[in-house]
This record gives sequence, C-alpha cells and structure tokens, in this order.
Amino acid sequence: MYRLYDAEERLLYVGITMALKQRFADHQRQKFWWHLVQRRDVRWYDDRAAAEAVEAEAIRTESPKYDGTSRIADWVHARHLRPKDPFWRPVAESVLARIQDGTYPVGSPLPSPRALASLYEVSESSTGYALSVLYSARVVGPHPQHVVRRLSDHRPLKGPDAPSADEHDKGPCPQKVDTCSCRYAASVRVADCCS
Repeated sequence: MYRLYDAEERLLYVGITMALKQRFADHQRQKFWWHLVQRRDVRWYDDRAAAEAVEAEAIRTESPKYDGTSRIADWVHARHLRPKDPFWRPVAESVLARIQDGTYPVGSPLPSPRALASLYEVSESSTGYALSVLYSARVVGPHPQHVVRRLSDHRPLKGPDAPSADEHDKGPCPQKVDTCSCRYAASVRVADCCS
C-alpha cells in the first residue's frame, strides 16, 4: 500500500499495488495531479486482502485529496497549483512547429497522447491537454485522431483559461457597416461578418 503526499505533507492519494514501479509510471502518465507529489510512503503487507482493508480505512479516516469522489473540484485545485511554465505548452508548441514544417502533414492524424507523452517525457494528461489546446486553436480536428487541419484555419495557441477559437467576442464591424456585428478572436483576423 502506498500514500502520496504534496510539499505541505497533505495526503493526496492512497493506493495498493503489487507492481509499484509500474503503478507510479502509470500515475505519472495518467494522473493530472501527479506534479504535486513530493513524498511517497510505501508499506508492504502479507496479502492483498490485508492491504485492501488498510487502504479502505485510510481513505475513510485520512481523506486523501484525490480519492476520486470529487473529480471536478480536484482538477481545478491541481490546475491552479501547476507550475507557471506548464508542461503542455512546450508539447503544443513543438507539435505546432512539426505541423508547420511538414513533419505532420495536413490531413494526417497526430500521434496518440501516450506516444507524445513518451516522446516529450511528460504525463499523458499534459499531452492530452496540449492536444485540446491545439484543437481549440483549430490546428487539429477532434479526438480521437486529431487530424491536422489546413494552415489557414489555425489560430494562436491560448492557455487553459483563455476562450477557445469558437468563443468569439462580438464587437463593432471593422468594415464599418452599420448593421453588421463581426465575430472575431482577440489578435486574430476577422473570421466572418454577419448581419
């Protein structure tokens, strides 16, 4: 059985496994909160039933932050505690550069989040987030294949709290037509004009 703690000694997670090294590698790839882990406490038990009983009691009495009961609140908490230079940004920028240089041609699918996580040595959740940012910027199509879109469709990459490319602000028409309200994204050319 293992307990994972953050820098302030708050219990983040309790789990059991017989393959500790593999479980931690899986957590690093898949858990959005893994970057918070600063200390690991591991205890071995004679059988799985004993470990399960201790785990259940620990979850009940110690209230680990990420026990799976409040995923949305947990994700918001972890997102706000991420380092200022997030792990997804270098991945998104590198993938965009590879698209622009033709390594990933228009119409082709991108590698999976798992393959990108291995390539960039970051968690799978970070690469998944990088792909969602690329999707919001109209660089790639939707999951699961994330097919590369035409370069003329691309918008600037934005962080987690910025509006997506589809959430346009409304403002006065730059063409100065009285009945027109144009939809546009900040610092992007006018997308279209409507009456």
